[in-house]
Amino acid sequence: MFVLSIVPGPSIFLVIARSMTSSLGRGLVTILGIVLANFIFILLAVLGVGALVASMDGLFTMLKYAGSGYLFWLGIKLLLAKAKESTFDDLENTSWSSNFAAGFVITISAPRAILFYVSLLPNFVDLDKIQVVDILLLMLVAALAVGGAKLPYALLAYKSSLFLRKGKTREIMSAIAGGVMITTAIVVALKP
Repeated sequence: MFVLSIVPGPSIFLVIARSMTSSLGRGLVTILGIVLANFIFILLAVLGVGALVASMDGLFTMLKYAGSGYLFWLGIKLLLAKAKESTFDDLENTSWSSNFAAGFVITISAPRAILFYVSLLPNFVDLDKIQVVDILLLMLVAALAVGGAKLPYALLAYKSSLFLRKGKTREIMSAIAGGVMITTAIVVALKP
């Protein structure tokens, strides 16, 4: 789970963009959204509704495009901002809930994740005999693996942004962060 979570993909790019343009705290809240979506996937797999969720492809598609559109809009906003505007200050004021929701939506809209849990858990856990304590342990492992994989990205992105927020580098930073968000939005939208 940790290895799959550390591989760069849409959720990593989102954590990097949020940590660079907002704050470390908001990057961490984005990670919490990602972890909560993984908890939901675990519950769905354990409760045996993986096949039902897999059949709800239309809902996942709608969530995917909504999340992708939101990221695209944020990317455009960053690209169009002038250096003298308080681009980072505006994004730092984004609500905690919008950062959480962005992480949640980018993860919950990936139907492959539920398939991952549905196919992985039965190899390690007897789902017919699973207890509440086992489910809580699975969630703890997911939180440590997924959150632990994303945390270094958030820390490095935030530390980099402290240096890059000065003078001309602020304009460059806005363009890079905007490009990352737009690219992530496109990848999420085009991903089957």
